[in-house]
Amino acid sequence: GFTPKLADAYNKIRANGKALEIVFVSSDKEDKAFTDYYAEQPWLALPYDKRDLKNSLSKKYKVQGIPSLVLLDAATGQT
Repeated sequence: GFTPKLADAYNKIRANGKALEIVFVSSDKEDKAFTDYYAEQPWLALPYDKRDLKNSLSKKYKVQGIPSLVLLDAATGQT
């Protein structure tokens, strides 16, 4: 699956001292599903109760399906 492969790459990159951060933004329909899925992930997450922010981010970055990966420049916030 997508997430285990991404987690493996994330862990390898960070273990090599490279700067990388991932923030999980859930499209789960309920908090428990988010909590269960996120428990397996090594990165940060937007809190599930921040649905308005999640919706704004999905709109801004034109997320139409899952999984989606949006790359941002840490210095500028640009894609």
